Amino acid sequence: MADCYNGFVVSPPLPDPSPERRSRWPQTVALLGLALCGLAVFVFYQTKSLPGELLEHTRSVLSDARSVAAAFRAGTVTTRFISYAAEMSGTSYLQFATLEET
Repeated sequence: MADCYNGFVVSPPLPDPSPERRSRWPQTVALLGLALCGLAVFVFYQTKSLPGELLEHTRSVLSDARSVAAAFRAGTVTTRFISYAAEMSGTSYLQFATLEET
């Protein structure tokens, strides 16, 4: 029942909500934040060696390009065509195609 105090109606305090009725948003936001931090750590550790690997790969590609350029200069590169023409045929139903190289 409500009490009257100095002309104001004072109602009894509301009980705390039961655990089933409490909002789960704070827990959800905290869990998503932890997941995001974990993902950031995972990405950092996965990509920390990427610049070194990229540098090594670039060096090997440049080394291969140098050897190809030297072969062109020396005239030791030859071009041969194994096949000069290809013929394709198919049907109009399921579009199976065959490829014949001559």
